[in-house]
Amino acid sequence: MKLLDLGCGPGAHTKAILESGAQGATCIDFSHEMVELVKEKFGNKVEAYQQDLSIGLPKESDESYDLAICLWLSITFKT
Repeated sequence: MKLLDLGCGPGAHTKAILESGAQGATCIDFSHEMVELVKEKFGNKVEAYQQDLSIGLPKESDESYDLAICLWLSITFKT
């Protein structure tokens, strides 16, 4: 299973899902510090990107996922 974690923060939910058997994850957060923390915490199990989600996903994350989560992130983006 491949996970997409939008607004990943420090990666708590990513960790739980990886421990449940996911093969990898793409983590995206607005905060550079959170992205660096996730990279340090999970190493090559994740791809992590700093991105303002109000402008969309990073081009580098253009793949398919089995599960996408967006927990504890207020999405109030204009459509």
